[in-house]
Amino acid sequence: MIECKDADYVLAIAKYKTISAAAKSLFISQPALTKYLKSLEQRLGVILFDRNKKKLQPTVAGAHYLRYASELVTVKKRMEDEILRVRNEEKGHLRVGFSCTGLRYIVFDALDILSSRHPSFELDFMELTSPEIERRLIDQTIDIGMITLPSSSLELESQMLFEENLLLGVPKDHPMVMRGSTIANSSYMWIDLSLFRDEYFVLRNKGTHFRATTDNLFQQYNMEPKVLLSTRNHYSTVEVAKRKQILFFIPESFIQDQSASENIEYFLVGMPIAKISSGLIYRKDMPLEIAALEFLHITDSLLQERARRNLRN
Repeated sequence: MIECKDADYVLAIAKYKTISAAAKSLFISQPALTKYLKSLEQRLGVILFDRNKKKLQPTVAGAHYLRYASELVTVKKRMEDEILRVRNEEKGHLRVGFSCTGLRYIVFDALDILSSRHPSFELDFMELTSPEIERRLIDQTIDIGMITLPSSSLELESQMLFEENLLLGVPKDHPMVMRGSTIANSSYMWIDLSLFRDEYFVLRNKGTHFRATTDNLFQQYNMEPKVLLSTRNHYSTVEVAKRKQILFFIPESFIQDQSASENIEYFLVGMPIAKISSGLIYRKDMPLEIAALEFLHITDSLLQERARRNLRN
């Protein structure tokens, strides 16, 4: 059986090629390391290093031993890091990046529950665009993100949590509102986006995931939208659209959670009907911390509860 001390000593000898250099790196005497190596070889019944050359070289048996010793040291390091991480996280620290998606009220509720369960947890909540969240995750300045999918980074893992309708907002006095068509099992009517080919829109800023979704929709209709103004978030989009009485796109959940304007009619668009997805995003190469895992568990429970409520209604 390989012990951690055995692995450390043999790996040092393989690295430095001489007993004296290896002993110096291990802060032990050369005779002590020589004796230790001979004792280990006797226990194993094999010779680990060829001593006939100026620099020690591993034998066939030694090469096999070194491979497993290296794996053992790696596992030991991971275990120590994990224990240290858990110990340091007893108070908990969670940094969440959040874009203006259909998950926002679920996220607020989840943060409230998390802070009530763990008052000592330090919670940092930042409202950012989806590309900003991706950059911060890569820079390791936030732990998890909630964004409009899909993610554009290969370094990040994403998980869809919520899908909803993408709605077109049209002023109620617009002559085209009468051109809507009834859709089965939907409280919204559908309308042909090409009817608004010559209209002005207020859209989200270029570079955001939401803007990419609406741009793809325009491409399906071979339309080049006339953009009066671009905004950073949905709040600004709705406010500008109400003031200017022009067209805009919005996730369905946003108007469900807001007091919808009496002067706006909302329509489904696209064939198939356009959807917008929201989800979780995090780094592929980093395990989620305890606070993040509990936050995600709470979020998932709230989403399931919301789905059950919608089914009952």
